[in-house]
Amino acid sequence: MSFQEKRCALSGSIVSLQHVEKWYGNNHVVKDMNLEIAEGASSG
Repeated sequence: MSFQEKRCALSGSIVSLQHVEKWYGNNHVVKDMNLEIAEGASSG
C-alpha cells in the first residue's frame, strides 16, 4: 500500500487526485489540480 493509499484510508477519502495536468494540443487547461472526496460526501 502506497503512502497516498494509507493517507486516504486514514482520512476517509474515497477519491484523491494530486498534481493533475491536462493539455489539449498546445493549451495547458488544467495546471496542478488537487481533489479529495471524502466518503459520504455529495454534491449537487
